[in-house]
Amino acid sequence: MKKRIKNITKIKYGEQLILRILALVASIVLWLVITNVVNPYYVKTFKDVHIEFENFDEFSKKFSIMNSYEKTCNVTVSGRRNDVIKLREKDIKPFIDFEKVEEGDSSLRVELKNINSRITVKKSEIPKLAVDVEKIVNKTFPVKIHKIGNIAGEYWAEFKPSIAYVNVVGAESEVDSVEEVAAVVDLTNVTDDTKVESLLEIVSKSKIGEKPNVKLTRDKVDIDVLIYTEKDVAIDFNVIGAPKEGLELVEADIYPKTISINGPYKELEKIKSIKAVDFNMSDYGAVGDYSKELNFVTEGNVAISENEKAVLEFSLDKIISKTVNFSTDNIDVKVTPKDKELKRFYPDKLIFNVSGYSRVVEDISEKDIKVSLTVPFDFPGFRPFYYEYDFVDEVKMPKLTIKKLVDKVSVSLKKKTN
Repeated sequence: MKKRIKNITKIKYGEQLILRILALVASIVLWLVITNVVNPYYVKTFKDVHIEFENFDEFSKKFSIMNSYEKTCNVTVSGRRNDVIKLREKDIKPFIDFEKVEEGDSSLRVELKNINSRITVKKSEIPKLAVDVEKIVNKTFPVKIHKIGNIAGEYWAEFKPSIAYVNVVGAESEVDSVEEVAAVVDLTNVTDDTKVESLLEIVSKSKIGEKPNVKLTRDKVDIDVLIYTEKDVAIDFNVIGAPKEGLELVEADIYPKTISINGPYKELEKIKSIKAVDFNMSDYGAVGDYSKELNFVTEGNVAISENEKAVLEFSLDKIISKTVNFSTDNIDVKVTPKDKELKRFYPDKLIFNVSGYSRVVEDISEKDIKVSLTVPFDFPGFRPFYYEYDFVDEVKMPKLTIKKLVDKVSVSLKKKTN
């Protein structure tokens, strides 16, 4: 009896285990059925989702993207319906980290921030954007003035911009395509000095096509427009210092006497002459003829006209002396007694001391001296007389002197023969 009860107990326990296993399986099947029917696997695509740019401000200070590229993308996610339907577009955050972008890169990698561990993103939907990355450069250009029209008469305009240079900033290839930066001034109705404000314009090396995509550090410039003319004025000149010891300034002159200057017509109206820089004669120490181009002192906007120059021509020399013998045969004698004529002189030559500038004295000879003598009465034998002497007119010049070393000349007369 006891053994039968024991067997029945074993049977019931086995049946319970089977029932429990069947119940577990049924629960799992039921859960799977409910999950797939009530909360199935779900796929959803978010279209034209805005791509966030991270670290773009710092990137844009150094680099520029030369081509256009998409700013949105499509994102496809999958997961259980209850999780997916809770997602909103704002939860989808595609981004590009520009800190990872470098010069020469050809694509931008779009990444996606974590959404939900139960959500799966189809990586094939995350694009790579084709780009051309160039570095940003800053180049300095002079401000060029482009004028329209002209001023009437013998006048023209000169321009004084408030800035001489301006910086152009942009991608290297764009900056390289800039020919110049110009400001336009219209002179059509200008009759007096004036100030204008002009927009700065970028001139491209390419005569056709769009202007370079660059920025200027400033877009306007103030320009003083000054009406210019020119006129001839006298030259003020001053020599300072003295030549080296023993030398003298023989002569000095300026050629030409006037010089052409140009500048604002209002300033030129007040100018009658222009001063040359003082010429220092102490720098010279040799005999000779010299020619030196002058420099001038100008003020304000006045300048010496193009190709105009003035030259100081001067000579330096030293004083020397020498003796010159003069034959008494060359004396111009005038005998007053009509029946008498010159017989002979004593001595047969006169001696003179000639003093003056070396280049003249060295060339002085007997032919450059004239001597004359008058015999006023008759007398026997020899009689001394004073004589007159000088240089011939052709050689007379400042500082040239002559002194006789023989005070008198003796002469004798004879009866004039027919």
